[in-house]
Amino acid sequence: GALSPEEELRAAVLQLRETVVQQKETLGAQREAIRELTSKLARCEGLAGGKARGATGKDTMGDLPRDPGHVVEQLSRSLQTLKDRL
Repeated sequence: GALSPEEELRAAVLQLRETVVQQKETLGAQREAIRELTSKLARCEGLAGGKARGATGKDTMGDLPRDPGHVVEQLSRSLQTLKDRL
């Protein structure tokens, strides 16, 4: 038989809760990936900085600033945007 309106609402709530749990897990994994990549980027920039102090090479990711602090800030804003969408 058909579900009552109350049962339909319960099913919808359960489905939404499951979706939220999955999205939280995804965000956690994305945060960890961002931390790892930020750390690797900082190490790479540190190595490159030692070899070519005076040279300002072309930024390979044109939309990201070279300063690791700015990279972290920009990634944080991107994460917040993702959270807001969810």
